[in-house]
Amino acid sequence: MTSTYAYSEFTATHVFILKNNEIHMVNLVETTSTSFIVETSSGDTLNVSFEDIDEIKKISEKDSISDSISVKESIKPPVTSRTKTHETDKISPTYPKTDRDEFVESNLLTDEVLDQRVKYMKIALGFVLPAAPEEFTDYWKTGYNFSVELSSRITRSTLFGAEICYSAFALDASKLERELMRELDTNIPIIISGGTAKILTAMFMFKSGIKDLKTPSLYFNAGFGYFRLSYYDVTLSANSQSEIVSFSNEDAFTIFPGIGFSIPLNESNQPLVIELGYILGFTEGDVTNYFPIRLGFMFDLK
Repeated sequence: MTSTYAYSEFTATHVFILKNNEIHMVNLVETTSTSFIVETSSGDTLNVSFEDIDEIKKISEKDSISDSISVKESIKPPVTSRTKTHETDKISPTYPKTDRDEFVESNLLTDEVLDQRVKYMKIALGFVLPAAPEEFTDYWKTGYNFSVELSSRITRSTLFGAEICYSAFALDASKLERELMRELDTNIPIIISGGTAKILTAMFMFKSGIKDLKTPSLYFNAGFGYFRLSYYDVTLSANSQSEIVSFSNEDAFTIFPGIGFSIPLNESNQPLVIELGYILGFTEGDVTNYFPIRLGFMFDLK
């Protein structure tokens, strides 16, 4: 395969052909819709198809020839006589970036950076609001949660990691006591204790939109993983008698969409983060849903 480069001077236009590891300069006679017609130093006419050309750049006489070179194949630059005799003044062609190079630089990390990719830790506390099913919203109060997340950068604006989150919802005992007394049509006080609902999630998490910790960022969360719902036993007491009611635990799959805000503090690498989300636990029967609202800090572990 012949790799071809074009170079335009003020007075004449030439084509540089890299063939057999040697650079040949030829005169450009004519340009058609599909090829160059060039004349070699021996007077021969050569038709160079555009299919052999990766990119053609015309530059002025003041520009460097090396800046116009675009390589279709990975070919080691040839050693010229000038290189041999003038080592300090040799021509060292540099190749312009391709569209793929630009994409990699702006989105993906190089292998070298990936080997030393930055790791982060996020610690957050917050509130959790029951959303579904109806029994969950009717008889359990707004709770609290605590989460720890470890992540690393996989692109310039995307983090991937794992999070463990514990949430607890207290049973609304007074509301349940009133309803039981009304249903039993009795004035005998009924005392209810226990019944806290506990949810543990362990998820893989993606965060998109955080380029660095020193810049305010709006980012998006997406997670999936393990969901475990369990309860403390409920104790019912009346007339010096008591009864214990137990609930079964459930294990399920969960997903977590959400958004977050990263707010840097004093140009430190420990920004304040605020996150809003919606967790869906696909428990048997009805899906168990709730809204976590978190406030915490993210730390750079490098």
